[in-house]
Amino acid sequence: MNLPKAESFNTMWTWFSVVVRNRSHHARVWLETEFKEARFHYVRFNAEKGHAASEYRLGLVYETGEHGEQSDKDAHKWFLRAAFHGIAAAQ
Repeated sequence: MNLPKAESFNTMWTWFSVVVRNRSHHARVWLETEFKEARFHYVRFNAEKGHAASEYRLGLVYETGEHGEQSDKDAHKWFLRAAFHGIAAAQ
């Protein structure tokens, strides 16, 4: 570029900030997706081990379709298990 140094720096800084902003947005979206996936697997792991609160949470996940497709059958199964373990909201 054939610009004075101050204008060249401002132009470079503008482009740099745009790139950083866009990349941080993509990184944030990626991290949120990975976090949701990890949280789902953690809740499912605990629910399969018999943890009552995780069973109820997994029932809510299937009821709302928060992770993939909505499944009333799976939601009912996990709510029954949670109710059996004494979770009042599942009863």
